[in-house]
Amino acid sequence: ILTNAKSVQIASDKPLNKFIYKRHSGSQEQDIPLKVFTGEIVYRGEILADFLPFLAMGQILNVGTGTTSGCGRYAAEFE
Repeated sequence: ILTNAKSVQIASDKPLNKFIYKRHSGSQEQDIPLKVFTGEIVYRGEILADFLPFLAMGQILNVGTGTTSGCGRYAAEFE
């Protein structure tokens, strides 16, 4: 599957928005910065079907970074 990933291309030219989200850590008693990206990415490739189950599962499980702070979610649309 890693070999197939090399043939997947990004088909959109919209830039992602990057900002720093700060959350407070009670155990460390300080603010912790998280790099957050928002926006849209469109992927194109003949073998994308190999990745669809993982993308679908990831949006249900919220597997991105910072999910406990409300980050890390994504929505996937399949055509």
